[in-house]
Amino acid sequence: MKSTRLGLAAPAARLTRAGDFRRSVKKENHSTMTRSGITLLILCSVALILNLYGRFSGESDRVARERRDIQMLCDATRAGDTNAVSQILDSGVSPDVKSSSGRVRPIHIAARCLDPDMALFLISRGADPNARGAKDDCTALAIAAALGKPLALRFCAALLDAGADVNAPDTFGRTPLMYAALNGNLDIVALLIDNGADIDLQYRHRTARDMALNRNHMNVVRFIDDRTEQRPNNLLNLTNDSRAAADI
Repeated sequence: MKSTRLGLAAPAARLTRAGDFRRSVKKENHSTMTRSGITLLILCSVALILNLYGRFSGESDRVARERRDIQMLCDATRAGDTNAVSQILDSGVSPDVKSSSGRVRPIHIAARCLDPDMALFLISRGADPNARGAKDDCTALAIAAALGKPLALRFCAALLDAGADVNAPDTFGRTPLMYAALNGNLDIVALLIDNGADIDLQYRHRTARDMALNRNHMNVVRFIDDRTEQRPNNLLNLTNDSRAAADI
């Protein structure tokens, strides 16, 4: 009986050891797979980080190059160097690009420098003569009209010939004529009116004439009054008044 029990116990022990071995192998395989999965996850994460870093680094380099090119364009415009401006524009920079401050465009810089040749060159390369920017989002024509220096008249005439809008308002509704009248620039006032500037436009219920009067620029006031009387509607009214007087 004892031998029989021993004979039965031996196969049972072997089965137990075999089961333990299979469980051990299975556990080891599971651990190996887990370690492999973790390693793969780490490798994928590293690859993703490197990819993102490469993209970020490339984007940063691109932005830095664009800012450098924009600054070079503004500096060349300010210096009146059409050759340098041409090379920068040929590299793909827009002639209407805004400066790093986000407010000034090359044509506004040309206006501040009263450089009509540079302004016309920029326009010939695709710059918009009516582009807005600078303080109060005004046009190059308004900037030059406000300056009133000897070269301002030539600059304004060049822009008008190139298609600048004589009545283009800034953010607040002030026109180039208002800028010129406010600063007493009679020659520019005359130029703008001769090119169709509307003397009846208002900013805060004030016309260009009112602004000139407020600054005591009486020569500008008298000029606008003379032009107002010479308008076709006024001439027609004068004619009708003359006829009525003759009938009496």
